[in-house]
Amino acid sequence: CKGKSSRMKSETENRVAIVTGSSRGIGAEIAKTLAKNKIKVVINYNRSEDQANKLKKEIEGFGGECLLVKANLRNQNEILNLIEKTIEAYNRLDIIVNNASEKINIKEIQDLTWNDFETHIDMQVKAPFLLVKNSLEYLKKSPDPRIINIITSAVLEKPASKMGDYLTAKSALLALSKIFALELAKFNIKVNMVSPDLVDTELTSFISPNMKEIIARSKPLKRLTTKEDVAKVVLSLCLPEAESLSGAHLPGSDNLVI
Repeated sequence: CKGKSSRMKSETENRVAIVTGSSRGIGAEIAKTLAKNKIKVVINYNRSEDQANKLKKEIEGFGGECLLVKANLRNQNEILNLIEKTIEAYNRLDIIVNNASEKINIKEIQDLTWNDFETHIDMQVKAPFLLVKNSLEYLKKSPDPRIINIITSAVLEKPASKMGDYLTAKSALLALSKIFALELAKFNIKVNMVSPDLVDTELTSFISPNMKEIIARSKPLKRLTTKEDVAKVVLSLCLPEAESLSGAHLPGSDNLVI
């Protein structure tokens, strides 16, 4: 096992990844997992500066390398600055993980406004589009460029109620991801998707502990998907073994295949 871990690290060493929304939750776990495998990680945050600094110290504590960049991904100029800071620091970009998400507000469709939809669409569609589009000149130079978009299992199943704005935006990201995979293949850029189901993070804090327990008991493994589960799937899509995989939509949980 130790030999396998060392081999994985040597295969990913020196590569650079931007992970959006990575100061906390699933994004932070993805950042740590990539950094543990010698990938240099750009930690993107907007409001959670304290958590971003704490994550930076943790990564540097185990010998990883990372860069903090504050950027509101709903702002095109700040996305451009995120890319610029990455290139200034590392002079390359190999991996983009589009993970960032806005807070989920539970509202029935008649109570939603277009602004609610726009907030999520900006984060799930506009931001990934602008980040990828403006990073293409650098991704094309990478020997093994990857894009990984975090979706949600809720777009594949019966949709949860009172989440119409969020799920509409995630569904659009799913479609955009497929277009990325199709149209960027000529540049050897592999684009894949990961769809976790319920993960116990701040984003899902509106779900009661009792409901989370009910959901856990309904799953084959009798537990909720963890941040670590999702991060490991993302890492697997960054490895050389996944070089022929593009346009794939992988579950980040155990109940999507049963």
